[in-house]
Amino acid sequence: MKPKKVKSSYKLFEKENFTKYSDDIELVFIELPKFDKSFEECENIEDKWIYFIKNARDLNVVPRLQDKNLKKAFEIANTASLSKDELEI
Repeated sequence: MKPKKVKSSYKLFEKENFTKYSDDIELVFIELPKFDKSFEECENIEDKWIYFIKNARDLNVVPRLQDKNLKKAFEIANTASLSKDELEI
């Protein structure tokens, strides 16, 4: 079975003469409802970031991470979900 396509990338072009607009601009869309991997199934850093974006609100435990930026993002999301009383403790 072919895996669901989660990510789509688009480049811009000028419609009148069909020339490419610029390599500086690329639109990337991630369809979060289609992403159904568990954290353990994430194969690369892109998968882990998509997992984070989709699931950060619902996580109770920060997964073991090697990437320092992703680890910081999980820590911020974890702190953001705490109540005022929990933050003071």
